[in-house]
Amino acid sequence: NPILLMSFDTDVLTAILSAEDGALMLASTTGLVDVAGNGTSSVTFTGSGEDIQAALDGLTYTPGANSNGLRVLALSLNNGSDVVNGAVDIQIAPIDDAPVLDVPPGQTMVEDTVLFF
Repeated sequence: NPILLMSFDTDVLTAILSAEDGALMLASTTGLVDVAGNGTSSVTFTGSGEDIQAALDGLTYTPGANSNGLRVLALSLNNGSDVVNGAVDIQIAPIDDAPVLDVPPGQTMVEDTVLFF
């Protein structure tokens, strides 16, 4: 489901995106200026409505390791005089991680002694 911008009457817009416990990556930075934080949990950038739409069309969110439950992607768009805000709920289903067993390498010991781990 795409994020769509509508009725942008100005040439320049500033967008701020933030996500809980994860990283956001814009689909494109072509035509954008002042891009900060791309690949982190908070991204800010400025551009035309068309360039911002291209950046959002294919935006990716990668949750942090072992993250699950409800997360929120918050969006803010500013045209210099008005600010609009939106949010997208993202539900991350937990997975059953395989157990991990870490054993030491082979041990050498002397006969008739005790080896402690």
